[in-house]
Amino acid sequence: MPDHHEIVDQIRALLQAVDQTRTPALDALAAAYAQACGDVSRRLARCHRLLQQGLRSEAIQLADIAPRVLDAIADLDFPERADWDELVQMYGLPDAPRFPIEITSFLNEAYAQEDPIQDLLRTHRRLALARAPLRARIGVIRKLTAQDANNPIWQDDLRIFEKARFREIQVEAAEAARRHDAGSVGRLLAELEDQTWSEPPPVVLVQAIRKSDAHFRGQQNRAILADIEVSLNDAFSAHDPIRGRLARDRWRATIAAVKLSPKDAVHERVEPALRWLEDQDRRDEFNRDREDSIRDLVDLLDDPKSVAPAVLDRTANEILKHSDGMPASIQDRFVSRLTLERARQTRRRQWAAAAAAVAAVVVVSAVGAGIRSQSRARDSARAATALSDMLELGEHGQAVEFLERLTKADPSLFEYPGLANARALVQGAQEKEAQRQIQFDQAIRQVEQAPVTEADPTALETARGLARLSTEKTLLDQLLQRRGAAHREDRDRRERELAPRLSALSANIEVIRLKLEKAKSDGQEASASLKELVQTQAELRGLGTEIDHVGDEQQKAFRVLSLKLDAMRAEQEGRKQRRRLEEQMTSAVAYSADDEPRDLDAYTELIQKYIKNYPDSPRSRAMAKVEPERAIWQTITKENRLLASWQVPESTATSEQLSARAAACKTFLAENPNDPSALRLTEYQAHLEAMARRDLRVDNPRNRLKQLFSDILIDSVWVVKVKNPPSRPKSYFLTKQPSEDSNLLRYISGFDGRERAKPIVKANIIYSSVSPQTKIGVRYKAIFSRAAMIPDWDKVMFDLLTEIRKDAEMDPILKLTLLKKVTEYAMQGSVPLQAALAPLKAVMEQSDVDLNVPWMDPESVDAGRLRLTAERVVESMPDSLEMLREARVQEHRIEQIITLTYRSVGWLAQEDSTWGLRSGSVLPNEGELWVAVPEGSPRTAWKKLGKINSGKVSVAPESLDVRAEGRPVFVTVNAVPKV
Repeated sequence: MPDHHEIVDQIRALLQAVDQTRTPALDALAAAYAQACGDVSRRLARCHRLLQQGLRSEAIQLADIAPRVLDAIADLDFPERADWDELVQMYGLPDAPRFPIEITSFLNEAYAQEDPIQDLLRTHRRLALARAPLRARIGVIRKLTAQDANNPIWQDDLRIFEKARFREIQVEAAEAARRHDAGSVGRLLAELEDQTWSEPPPVVLVQAIRKSDAHFRGQQNRAILADIEVSLNDAFSAHDPIRGRLARDRWRATIAAVKLSPKDAVHERVEPALRWLEDQDRRDEFNRDREDSIRDLVDLLDDPKSVAPAVLDRTANEILKHSDGMPASIQDRFVSRLTLERARQTRRRQWAAAAAAVAAVVVVSAVGAGIRSQSRARDSARAATALSDMLELGEHGQAVEFLERLTKADPSLFEYPGLANARALVQGAQEKEAQRQIQFDQAIRQVEQAPVTEADPTALETARGLARLSTEKTLLDQLLQRRGAAHREDRDRRERELAPRLSALSANIEVIRLKLEKAKSDGQEASASLKELVQTQAELRGLGTEIDHVGDEQQKAFRVLSLKLDAMRAEQEGRKQRRRLEEQMTSAVAYSADDEPRDLDAYTELIQKYIKNYPDSPRSRAMAKVEPERAIWQTITKENRLLASWQVPESTATSEQLSARAAACKTFLAENPNDPSALRLTEYQAHLEAMARRDLRVDNPRNRLKQLFSDILIDSVWVVKVKNPPSRPKSYFLTKQPSEDSNLLRYISGFDGRERAKPIVKANIIYSSVSPQTKIGVRYKAIFSRAAMIPDWDKVMFDLLTEIRKDAEMDPILKLTLLKKVTEYAMQGSVPLQAALAPLKAVMEQSDVDLNVPWMDPESVDAGRLRLTAERVVESMPDSLEMLREARVQEHRIEQIITLTYRSVGWLAQEDSTWGLRSGSVLPNEGELWVAVPEGSPRTAWKKLGKINSGKVSVAPESLDVRAEGRPVFVTVNAVPKV
């Protein structure tokens, strides 16, 4: 059809021409102009209805479809329009409708309102086409709601999107919980609590995510404890007390924060390291005491004042308690100072002795010579002072001896209070000294009786504190030397006895390790080796009491063997748990004998658990690479659920059910762009939409076919054929049966149904009957008026096309016109027909037959010239049987979309460089194996892996690029549609 510019240019040229007589070209031009104006007016009216409904964006989108409405109005509403309307009315040609100017003003106003939000609309469309996450799209819709407040659609869309986002958050939170992803749970909780929602989020959802967030914070504390546990044990193994104490401080602080139960097993795992640190603390404290004692001795040595030798001895003994003894530099100074102080003490003793002698002489002289009593009092005082000095200097023996001489020489001196008190002090000191000696003897005996394995008996410290006399100190030193020698001899003996036992255990452990590495994890050899491992571990624990009495080297060897056995035992237990977990994974994706596909959510959770529990294993690292594909597996599960939910077959479904099903496909594809079956599901969506289109709308293909066969040139039309020598007979189309009494024939001469009268000789009439198009129309209008004709649409359309094509009586131009329109409507209602009738449509589109010529006018020269061409076009059309077979092939292929399901059958695993399928005990007898492989976000495709033949699985060699451990494998099964 000519475009608007061409039509208007032809009209202007005609109006400017001198000859404006009516011709077929004028009729065609009027019809074309009327149709163009009608099309634009109808589209403008639809835009107006959309604007009245508040759908401004949709109205502008409809108006912008080429040709744009406003541009078309500007082209068609040309200045000479009034002259053209007058010419059309004069000849009775179709009138072109006038354009309502008020609607165009509304449309212009809509454009003005739409411009400020164009950027947001473009962003909204781009995100929709890219199937962007709902979170991003919601943000744009919120801005559109704020800027375009008069449009209620945005608020409705926002509520729909937010509800969908709540469902997404629920799914994402569940996935994050399965992955133990505390960060994702926290972000989702923040999104729910921080965003401004049009409607509050579901309370249950918020509470559930809050609970998960609190749970994961507790797990994080557990993970921190696990890290600290590793640090503690590493420091213990490396004998690094500095790192150990730092880890211990963190441990205590975390334990206090977590409020962990004292019975928790984690305490037992770190107890050896904590005991070792306590031993280190005691040793360090002991060393600090030694340093403090050395510092005290240095302070005494640096003091210029006189220091009692006993004080020097006690300070030195505090240093000698420690195994390292006294430093050589300090020892020299100590000996020098001790010698000096003893010399001073000797001089004081000499002075005291002299004083005592003087006192004795004085006493004797006084007795013999009868000195006055005052002199005796002074002598008594001097004697008491001498006794006090002796006691102060620790010379208890000299004080006792001096007291005995005084008693024998002059007992009466003790009548004086001073000397009597001094005697009481000497007697008290004498009793204390006796008690000290008894205690020292007891402590020495206890030290001698203590086992030689006890390095520092408790009584040893008591004996050191009681030793005062040089003989006592010598006795104590000799005892310590004997005990040291005995301790070393006992330790050497124990080490000689223990060394071969440790070596034998070490060798046995190595043998067991090699056996466990070679044995299958679930075989009898592994079970027997595991029993040997338990026995060896019990034997090693039996050495625990002896290990405490050997040297550091053998103690270290004992700890290494213990750790090695614990590691081997833990590894075997881990293998058992890993095998059990792999069996659970297999069960989660195994093929089931019933018709229901597996839900892969359980498998997704198990594979995440496997990766978390065994992060360092090769299989776990391989699974970590495919674990991000879990969204694909979940999409496959959702698709299986969607297809299984359609209980009513297409053949009996209503248009509303088909439309809802197509909308569900569209929503599913929008929410799951990673579906590997997206292409076939998109095709199935188009198939459903086409089927629903047959009945759902007012302008559906069925109604348009009814309108087509209700046309004035088809409905209730008679045909009269009249001889026309020497040419072929002429056909006259009448609106009613011709009268037998009249020789005047009123026949249709134009598309608008106008009639002409022509006298006819009855003898020349060779045929008079209902027209062939009327016969076909009557039969098929009845079919199109049935309540339900959706299931047999393809058959009805093929039958109709075949009847039209094979009708020899129908005018060729009309036949071509009907074939073209019926083909168009038939393809609108069927995807199989779109493919099958494409060659037929191509033939008609490539023909040069002008279907606008008045074929109903037997006097039309153009129609007469084009009939032979139209006949040739019809004859060149593809074979109907071939097109029918193609339609059935396409229909069968589309049916397989709903009946063909991908059911999980196992997962890929690699054992010693050999790939295999971990499957359950039940397998289909025949089938093809597939895996879903990502091909760049968000595209995913099905890739063939192998097949099942007679119940045996074979992996194709060429499938190397799609193999990945942990990737689920599916088998295609043709299901029987549910009725």
